[in-house]
Amino acid sequence: MRRALWVLVGLLVARPCAAEEPKRFIPIVGTEIGQTWERLSVTFDGMEQHEDRALWNTRIVAGLSASLPALGSFATRADTSVGFGVVYHTGHGHLDVREALLLDVPIAAGFSVPIGLGAGAAIDTASAARSAFEPSAVVGFRYRFVELWYRPSYSVPLGSEDRRVFTGSRELSARPGLSPVDLALRFHLTGLGF
Repeated sequence: MRRALWVLVGLLVARPCAAEEPKRFIPIVGTEIGQTWERLSVTFDGMEQHEDRALWNTRIVAGLSASLPALGSFATRADTSVGFGVVYHTGHGHLDVREALLLDVPIAAGFSVPIGLGAGAAIDTASAARSAFEPSAVVGFRYRFVELWYRPSYSVPLGSEDRRVFTGSRELSARPGLSPVDLALRFHLTGLGF
């Protein structure tokens, strides 16, 4: 049974032979961990106070990597992914939709450094107030079909939740600003490419 499982894994991630035409679209799967921020602002008697809180989340990701025309000797690609997971502090669901344009810089046989820019939306499934648009930078390390990314982003809130509180008001939203913690581990299923 164990041997059959290893054979199946080998077929899914096997590199295409030199005689085969390279595949244009490669499915990807992976896992991600990151931090989003929320901001609670309270206005009372003409004074305003802000409190920021970091919210950790993990996600399971599926997507597609598409080859683009090479830029000189560097391979380029576009990665599109959808991830779903949980926000630990609130227990809410977390939907993450991302697109990244990447340049693969080769450093040795089988090794490369992907760098690029991306954009996406981090959506809290229970509260639109915590959702944000996130332009990002991507830098990573790839060995054949395994890839690790570091992806800091800038958070732009997509909404807020306002309430009257006594003689003041309370506002909850995603915190605008840098979100420096986001890591992704991805596997390229080249055996399923088309």
